[in-house]
Amino acid sequence: MKCDELTNLFSLYLDDEIDADGRAMIEAHLAACARCRRELARLTEAERLISTHLPVLEPTPELWAGILQGIEAVPAESSWRIGWSWRSWALATAAGLALFGIIAAGVWYQARPVFNRGDLQLEWQNYAQQRQRVLQKGNPFRQAPAERDQAFTPSEDNPFTPYLRVRQRNPFMEAE
Repeated sequence: MKCDELTNLFSLYLDDEIDADGRAMIEAHLAACARCRRELARLTEAERLISTHLPVLEPTPELWAGILQGIEAVPAESSWRIGWSWRSWALATAAGLALFGIIAAGVWYQARPVFNRGDLQLEWQNYAQQRQRVLQKGNPFRQAPAERDQAFTPSEDNPFTPYLRVRQRNPFMEAE
């Protein structure tokens, strides 16, 4: 046992409040540790000085009477009030319902379909109709391709080549 842990037990040791195993352990440590023996001797001397020079004080009968009156003046709570009050129950219920609502909303959000097929099909039809209108009118934005676009040849040593090979086509630029 370490000295710091042992010094916390000295007052219990002096008051004879430690079991036999604890006493044997403390006495074995004291036999080997001079520092702890000195500390125990100081505490023993302090206890002797206090007990010989300070009088033992007994409370007066008036003090005891005042203490008993104070105890009797405190109303005893009935058994139905021990524990949670109705406000505590209401608060706990509200918190539980809020937690349930948050969890239910999260589960619903995760379980909902990402897209609605009807909306996707409608969007595709609108896109196709708009494209047909543009193709029929002719493309006012069509220009000759830039020289750099025609001269583009991706090289294998360029780390961005895989991304450059995929070219997004603008449907408005396809009309001839």
